Amino acid sequence: MTRAAKAWAPVDHDVARVNHFYEQFYRMVGRSSGQQFEPAWVAQLETQYNDVHRQLVGKPDKTEFVATMVALHSALFGIGAAQAQESAVLRVAANNTVDGITNGWSTDVEGDWAKLEQELRDCYRSIQRALHDPAPVSPS
Repeated sequence: MTRAAKAWAPVDHDVARVNHFYEQFYRMVGRSSGQQFEPAWVAQLETQYNDVHRQLVGKPDKTEFVATMVALHSALFGIGAAQAQESAVLRVAANNTVDGITNGWSTDVEGDWAKLEQELRDCYRSIQRALHDPAPVSPS
């Protein structure tokens, strides 16, 4: 993950190199966690997440960011898009909070760190609920 983040940091980054490092990371995650996902696809979504986040920092409309997070959480955790919606919205909210802290917009840094922690907890609890309560399958 660190190699991918470092490779992605320059604005004119090599996308193939970034994806390669993310794919290596997610292959390791898959082996150690037993999760079933396609590492190359998740790597591409992770890169897309970084790109969309960078493009939308400070902008009010985060629709594209939420859609990217829905796709990433769906692919990584094997849950449906509807199940990933809540976690995606919460993860984007967490990004907005940390952006406020790191860009100096926060008027309550300590409070915002606590808010960020809660947003992340809520995000991953949402995923946990989705994993334990699979969506019903519609009859064909």
